[in-house]
Amino acid sequence: MESLLQVLGDAWKRVTGITVFKLRGYHALVACEVSMKCIEKTKKELDANMELKLVRVNSEDKSILINLYELYEYDFSKYTGRDIDRNGKFEVNIDYYWEGDERWNPFFIEVAGIIVGFIVVLFENMDTDPDPTHVIYDFMVLQKYRRSGIGRKAALEAFKMYKANWKISQMESNLPARTFWRSVIEGFKGTNYTEHYVQDRKKYIQEFSTRN
Repeated sequence: MESLLQVLGDAWKRVTGITVFKLRGYHALVACEVSMKCIEKTKKELDANMELKLVRVNSEDKSILINLYELYEYDFSKYTGRDIDRNGKFEVNIDYYWEGDERWNPFFIEVAGIIVGFIVVLFENMDTDPDPTHVIYDFMVLQKYRRSGIGRKAALEAFKMYKANWKISQMESNLPARTFWRSVIEGFKGTNYTEHYVQDRKKYIQEFSTRN
């Protein structure tokens, strides 16, 4: 099976004529000229041809998701201030995802059969509302696959999966996340969304609907 880097590299080369090769552990681009227009065209092709799937995580694969959550907590520790325990791990308990509470919907993000991240969709108020608000509760793409269009496409796949009212939040200190989600939502809904800041939680929240 081709590696994901090969898949992305082949798509890049088809559009730009640029060869991606490995040199002393680094990936380098060899080209005479690369215009911004060419780069944008390449990104569009990657988005169009990327074999991305959201695969529901069953309880049998809980340990895999826990491993990914360790990386997620590590990434977020610069915002949350969390420390590892005496075993060198972050405490991760996600057993409740599979204990009959249908509000929790975890998915692996897979590209060309490779797990590149995960997304958890929460039906926020399903216990009290038959039409619950859908929330992107947790979301992560592994670092080597970021800035490739994978995160954006995974988010859009989730939005298309559920016709619902959506809510997404970001910590005030997490500017990269806020920039990413604003870009994704605006690309998907234009200006048809609202955003507000919750002072006591120090979070920005975007809300929109995928019903139309």
